[in-house]
Amino acid sequence: MQNAEINISEKRKYYLKRRNSIRRIILVSLVCIYGFISYKIYNFPKHHPVKIEFYGNKLINNVLLQSQLYSFIENRGFYLISPRNLTAYLIKTFPLIEDIAIRKYIFPEIKLIVNFKEKQIWGKIYYFSNTNHSGYVTNQGDIIPLQHINFDNLPLNLASIYLERDCIPTVSFLSNLKTFIDEIYKSKLITISEIKLNKKNEIELISATAFNPVLKIKVGQIENEMMLKLQRLNNVIMLVNENAYCIEYLDLNYDGSAVIKTCSDKSKFKKLKLKIKRRN
Repeated sequence: MQNAEINISEKRKYYLKRRNSIRRIILVSLVCIYGFISYKIYNFPKHHPVKIEFYGNKLINNVLLQSQLYSFIENRGFYLISPRNLTAYLIKTFPLIEDIAIRKYIFPEIKLIVNFKEKQIWGKIYYFSNTNHSGYVTNQGDIIPLQHINFDNLPLNLASIYLERDCIPTVSFLSNLKTFIDEIYKSKLITISEIKLNKKNEIELISATAFNPVLKIKVGQIENEMMLKLQRLNNVIMLVNENAYCIEYLDLNYDGSAVIKTCSDKSKFKKLKLKIKRRN
């Protein structure tokens, strides 16, 4: 009887040991299979090109954009790409992008879908009196390098902005300059052909009016008195047009007044200091 109990106990141990061994083998096999499948899936994009689709981009250079995207993907791996991090990277790299949405797909094909909202361009930047422009400026005041631009879709009639040596305008200043120019055009009294800036952020306009085909306007700084100078400019131009003055230049850098150089005789110029009254 005792021997039978011993045999039964030994058999139980044997079968328990065999069951555990089988479990270990199955578990190891499953881990190996899972690792193999995961490895194949992870490396699948490396052997298959990632398709990238762009929507909403007109002004951004697609060749440069694709190059930056593929470089970002190759350095990190497709599955490790965070759309949020990629969005931050593209906005930092391309200041022409105002907003962006990125979607990542694995099935039925590996691809990225990128939707853009671009900033608007309003001017061309010229450095140091160079005849060839060096960049573009957006409504928000960002300076865009030439290599970022798709020239086929540029808007017409862009303003020409000339920066003197050592002039490095800030984003906020260029944004304020855009507001200032827009307000001038609302009056419909003058047209502007050139905008010049010096290192003190003083503005000079080359413009034209009904009686003056070429008029130099020394605006000066606008940071703290933009609306005052706008009102002064409009009042002077209205006065000039009413009296059919032919003038060489207009200087707005005087409190409550402006200085103009008239040209009634082609060989003689004179300066007149005009007191400007506020017009309702």
